Amino acid sequence: MSDTAGHDTTPSANGTAQPPGGSASTWGQGSAAGGSQQHPRIEGQESYTALIVAFVLCFAVAAIGSAFIISNLSPWYEGLVKPAFALPSWLFWPIQIMLYAMMAVSLWLVWKTPAARSLKFPALFTFGVQLVLNLAWPAAFFGAQSLGLGLLVLILLLIAVLATAFIFYRINKWASVLLWPHLVWICYDFALNIAVWWLN
Repeated sequence: MSDTAGHDTTPSANGTAQPPGGSASTWGQGSAAGGSQQHPRIEGQESYTALIVAFVLCFAVAAIGSAFIISNLSPWYEGLVKPAFALPSWLFWPIQIMLYAMMAVSLWLVWKTPAARSLKFPALFTFGVQLVLNLAWPAAFFGAQSLGLGLLVLILLLIAVLATAFIFYRINKWASVLLWPHLVWICYDFALNIAVWWLN
């Protein structure tokens, strides 16, 4: 039969009219499909927001730590006897920027990778611990000007980063790989800290 506008409406088995071009269930499926197309865009926005938050968090720690270093770099650190393998002070800054950027991307990869809560929570917790210890080392070594305390913090930091890299690997392999240069840098800092402590 036809409605007043000239469109065909075919009665269904239960006596209700179906919309033109298909059944009501077909229209419902189309509407649901149209709504689901918005989800990737929303998820993409949330992912970019998480990346920004990871960078802000990591570089906030880097900035606070740098404040301890800058205020005690000269004359205290420059006046210490250092080993031959000690890098020049100016090289410290680009290395730090690279390491903290890689740390932020590593955190972002774990955050956006689907994983069980029992696995993701320990991963994020250990990352937070190592982030705090990354701040504690310049506070101890440069801020407190304590070579012994700095060495102790470095030992704890090495353990924390190793644990973080191990747990991250179970969630996202590349998130773990991005932390490996940080481990190398901590080993260098550890050797430098011991040498400076011994020579002074």
